[in-house]
Formats: sequence, C-alpha cells, structure tokens
Amino acid sequence: MRRRQRIINSLIPILLWIFGPQLSLADTGGSEKAPYPCKENLIEVMFMPESQVRLRGGKPVDLAYTKALEGVEAALEKVQPYTWRRVCDVSEEKLDELHMRGELNTGQAVYNLNNIYRLRISEGHDIWTLCEELQSLPGIINAKPMPLPTPPPSVQPPDYEYLQGYLLPAAATPTGLDINYDIEHLFESFIKKSPKTCIVAETNSKVVGFIIGAIKEWGFGVERSGWIEMIEVDPKFMGSGIGKKLGEALIKNFKDEEINEVYTSIKWDSGDLVAFFKSIGFDKSSFINLEYKTD
Repeated sequence: MRRRQRIINSLIPILLWIFGPQLSLADTGGSEKAPYPCKENLIEVMFMPESQVRLRGGKPVDLAYTKALEGVEAALEKVQPYTWRRVCDVSEEKLDELHMRGELNTGQAVYNLNNIYRLRISEGHDIWTLCEELQSLPGIINAKPMPLPTPPPSVQPPDYEYLQGYLLPAAATPTGLDINYDIEHLFESFIKKSPKTCIVAETNSKVVGFIIGAIKEWGFGVERSGWIEMIEVDPKFMGSGIGKKLGEALIKNFKDEEINEVYTSIKWDSGDLVAFFKSIGFDKSSFINLEYKTD
C-alpha cells in the first residue's frame, strides 16, 4: 500500500501537467511575448500517444517505430549540448502496467506517461522559438518551457485566525500530535485580539507559566465579560505561587478594562483547579455546562 501511494504521489504533478490547460505556442513569437516566466533551458516534451519513446543510453528511441522522433535531432542541432531525462522516477514497467490497466478499466485510450520527457538545453537560446519548432514536428503533441515557481502574493490576505472557532472556547491543555502548534497559535491569536489578557511568568529569563484570557462583548445573556481560557505552570515551579500571581494579574487587567464579571470553565472533578480558582476569589456561577456527544 505504501509503495502504491508513493507511485501515486509521483504521478500527481505529471497528471496535472497533462490534463491542465494546454498552452498554444503558435502566437508566442519568441521570448518577447513569453506568456509566463520560465526556466531558460528546460523543456517538457510529450510525444505522440501511439509511440513508445524510451531512453536508451541517454538517447530517446521509439520502440513502436512511429514518427515520434522525426525531425527532433535536426531541431536540437543548434542547442547542443542537450540532455534527456524521464519526467518521473517511477519505473518504465510500472508506468506501462498503469497504462494498460487504465485502458482496460476505462475502455478508453489512456496516455502513457513514459512518453513525457524533460529536455535540458544549453544556455543562450530562445526557448520559446525552440518549443514552437518542436511542437510543429509530427511526433510531438506538446512542448513547453518549465515555468518558474509562482511568487507569493504581494498583498497578504487579512488574518482571520482569531475567528476560528476551535481557538475560542475555554479548554484544558491541548493534547495530541499538534500540541506545540496548537499552543503557539492559540496564544498568538489571543495576543493579537487582546494583548493585555495574555500574561507570561518568567524566572531567570525562562518562561515558567502563562495565563490566557479573553474579553467577550456579549453572549448568553452576559454583557461584556472576561474569560480565563487557559493557565499553565511548569511542574517544577508548582506550589510557588506563580499561578496565583498570574490569576491576580489577569483579574487586575480585566478591572482596568472596566470588566466586572470574569468567568472560566473547569471539570467538576478537578479538585486542584477548583481550589486554585477559589484562592483567587472565584465561586460558583449561575451558569451550567451542557454537553452533546456526537458518537
């Protein structure tokens, strides 16, 4: 199964290349009218479907004796030295097998990926003119320069991360494979939204605890209120009062924001958390927690 998946992954860029929009080179008129930025010495070439072009000794040969290679050497005479290579690392035998199975399963003609090659030419030539010449040959159905990677957009999209629902509810410590990712992005999103409600405790320039809070404007009958979403203290420093200082500092910041009600949510059997929040002034609220299990 893993070997099959590796084969499929290797074929994805090739399939996209084949079935994506086909570029017509008839009107390019050379490099001055190049339709997209490209590498100046690398071309991908598709030979006619009836052919069986294979590399032998570094040179393409047509095992089906079609017109696939007719005129190719003459067209490349002026761009020597040049080299051919297969477009992917999947074996010829495996691609032939996939080709045969595809035709048997679909009842239609399927292009054999063995007929696609990458051609590297010497520097200093008009690659668009060469592609136009190659594509005009009877045995080549498509020839185009390799495009350069698409540059990132100059204008960055807005940051909507703070609106993502999974970041907002009060929760215990994230678990699973992505715990580092979750904590980092959770903290970052709350800092962007409300920097005064995110506090870090340090000892000797080392982070030993943090608390994350949020200000919510309205919800479930409660006007503007503060929420404690997460609090963590390094186990080595538990019992030293760091958690209490973090909680009191956050509540002070809430008061500075003229917030009179602060909430949090914990499991009923978390005795240590119950004791901690009582130590900084919390008590039972009029809220009850409701749960719906989808399983």
